[in-house]
Amino acid sequence: MQIDEFLPMLERSARQTKEHVCSRKPDDINPFVVVVRDGRTHAQVTVNQFDPEVILTVAAVCATGFAADLVGVVFETYQSVLDPETGECRSNPVTGRPWEDGELADAAQLLGGVEKGWVLEVVSAVAVDRAGQVGWVNMPYRYVKGTTLRWRRDQKPKGMEDGHWVPAPDNEIAGVLRRVMTDPDIESQVISDGLPTDADERDMVTSAILADRGHAPLLLTTPDSSLAHALKQRQRFDPSAN
Repeated sequence: MQIDEFLPMLERSARQTKEHVCSRKPDDINPFVVVVRDGRTHAQVTVNQFDPEVILTVAAVCATGFAADLVGVVFETYQSVLDPETGECRSNPVTGRPWEDGELADAAQLLGGVEKGWVLEVVSAVAVDRAGQVGWVNMPYRYVKGTTLRWRRDQKPKGMEDGHWVPAPDNEIAGVLRRVMTDPDIESQVISDGLPTDADERDMVTSAILADRGHAPLLLTTPDSSLAHALKQRQRFDPSAN
């Protein structure tokens, strides 16, 4: 599977997850990491925190422990409202300058930026392969009458209209994911205790490490396999739950 095939799959999964959660009540989804190995989805891990550092750490463990060919990360964040004429992000209305790190979240959470029309809530999906190629798509949304989810397909940033955007070189999230997938020394930095060479044992150890940290690994093996049974016993909570 190539990144151009994987990213649309990741986007569909992100949309479906958001729609499922919001069918009950408007709410953010838990971040999750998807691993592709040998051409198919191998594992999915629901992350128990919204902290970007924690999300990226889980992605690093997944990439190394599950021997991923591709890793996808889905999380909620914010983007600027777009200028309808240029398709570019508008400047921060408070400073009059382009948005800096952390300002979008501050505007949304402290200044009512979503309600004022400055900021959009978005679900983001990021995919990276072993060659370091990164694809990114934002899925802006809003709530109609405070409860009904509606996707804002008119608010995709310039260059993301076709669903595939290559982040700027200084994009921190993309940079960390690229390093995770291309740095040959990352394995010893991520899991200091070492990993078995046997693939099934390696999967088991990785899943146990993630579960012990409070995350929810779902390894997509056959239901009657001993490994799947062992993992079922280790899971802390339903990975499909918010």
